[in-house]
Amino acid sequence: MRLVCTMFFLSFLFISCSSAQEVKKEQSKQDTLKLLKKPEKLNFRINDFYGLELSTIFTVEMANDAVQTSGQIKIAAYDSVSLNLNGPMGIALGKLFASPQKFVYFNIFEKIAFEGSPNSRNLQAAARINLDYNDLISILRNETPNKKDELKEYSSDKDKEIYINKRNNYVEFIVFNKAKDRILQYQRKDLDNKLIFRAEFLEFEKISNSFLPKKINVEFPEIKTKLKLEINEYKIFDKFEKPFSFQLPKSVRIINLDEIEE
Repeated sequence: MRLVCTMFFLSFLFISCSSAQEVKKEQSKQDTLKLLKKPEKLNFRINDFYGLELSTIFTVEMANDAVQTSGQIKIAAYDSVSLNLNGPMGIALGKLFASPQKFVYFNIFEKIAFEGSPNSRNLQAAARINLDYNDLISILRNETPNKKDELKEYSSDKDKEIYINKRNNYVEFIVFNKAKDRILQYQRKDLDNKLIFRAEFLEFEKISNSFLPKKINVEFPEIKTKLKLEINEYKIFDKFEKPFSFQLPKSVRIINLDEIEE
């Protein structure tokens, strides 16, 4: 698995005192769980569009390295998503298709493809991004990943409200500007209060009847990676004429990440 991760990561560069610690962890865990007291519910933010297209600049920062490329993302609600990555002079470098059941990433430069279930394990192995399919779509649409009746209000002031939700093995925090109907930050922590990832949404503009961010910054502290999207243009669609899936050339080497043990 380590070899596969290394191979793909390299191709992506082309396109792109113990007792005291236990006491501290337990206290941190209790502090996190104390946040789950208030019963008030969030008015769930669902944008009123089906199809969304983003023209964007991607920057991936890893330790002392940074890779930048341009690309186009198409999202058909939560049904499917596509990504095309381009290098200088518009040269095609890679393309991705994902649905709730499967994803395929084709590295055109290296003539290798990765496929499997779109869970966070596989997407991290493929692109150093610890997100599953639902998380990815929600961040791109500036929506909360989970249902409205699972979210509870924690605090509020005149500018923003903070909501939380306890899942099986993590707690999510949403900073929401209710007056302007937008999510400013989404944060996920484990039950020991350790940050899993944080997404920040900046510089909103009105697109159709919704406000969407021109900049999205996602941080993954555990793998020391930051993903930054600078969106140049949004387009709204009622539907897409063609499906996002694509055929791989017969000469391409395919690696199924579901078949590789952790």
